[in-house]
Amino acid sequence: MDQVNRLLRRAFDAKAREIGVTCVQWQVLMALLRHEGIGQSQLAQMFAVEPISVSRLVMRLETTDLISREAHPTDRRARCLFLTAKAKRLLEILSPLAQECLDKAYAGLSVQEIEFLFDKLCVVRSNLQDARIRFGEGAGTAGSQVSP
Repeated sequence: MDQVNRLLRRAFDAKAREIGVTCVQWQVLMALLRHEGIGQSQLAQMFAVEPISVSRLVMRLETTDLISREAHPTDRRARCLFLTAKAKRLLEILSPLAQECLDKAYAGLSVQEIEFLFDKLCVVRSNLQDARIRFGEGAGTAGSQVSP
């Protein structure tokens, strides 16, 4: 899975580089499109990374006028993240590039096979997220071993 992710990211980066955006930046912009107004800590949780990593990325995106940070309505310490008009225009350009990369990756698979693959990967992700929560509580129960 790691190799597939790396190759897909590399293919997208090659196309997006001409526009001046990385795959990670595009992923953050897409997450904000779906969840506009979330905070940096929620964004870090979505990507399973440390908040400091998201903070640096958010600062870069804000500097390039792709996102804005606004005060949270009830929490003075928190900032809500929003896409700028520039980011929305950029996403209109990037989305077809991403789809082109996915179309190449999915070549030879039927729509049903792609849906099946996606569904099963969502199950794997959910299992891992659940396991991550339990790791501190005695993970390693029967059935958790993977055969070679």
